[in-house]
Amino acid sequence: MINKQSVIALDLGTTCGWALKHNNRTYSGVFKLAPTRFDSYDQRFITFRKNLQELLAKRFKDVDLNTVQVFYEEVRQSQAPDAAHMYGGYKTVLTSFCLDRKLSYKGVGVTTIKKFITGTGSAGKDKVIASVRKLGHYPEDDNEADALALLYYGLAYLPENVV
Repeated sequence: MINKQSVIALDLGTTCGWALKHNNRTYSGVFKLAPTRFDSYDQRFITFRKNLQELLAKRFKDVDLNTVQVFYEEVRQSQAPDAAHMYGGYKTVLTSFCLDRKLSYKGVGVTTIKKFITGTGSAGKDKVIASVRKLGHYPEDDNEADALALLYYGLAYLPENVV
């Protein structure tokens, strides 16, 4: 069954994996958000927002944004302080981005994504990458693989499956 809903999946981080499905096509990649030595600390968040805007403009022109569902990897375990601050910043940018455009968004736990794509919630990066490759994708790195895994999770749990 095909519905008109499109999905964006994001693995939030300084190397941010993204994947999307729209018009029966799957796209994926990474946003490299690390600032240069001349950039301010906050430049990565500005760059992230700009990348999200470009993604919508490039892949979703002439689309009713009410049909777009955003899924992001929800990190619930404690991290090193710097990583936790970065994640919180990216999540804040994503949340405000979605709210500004009335995009529906949902966080999904890391263990849930791993269990869905590999069959075990404790799977390592190599197993996630291998599972995504079995689906016909060749991710650049584990961040893109995580985004693709989350995309498939999101597609499976939409009210109507998107083919």
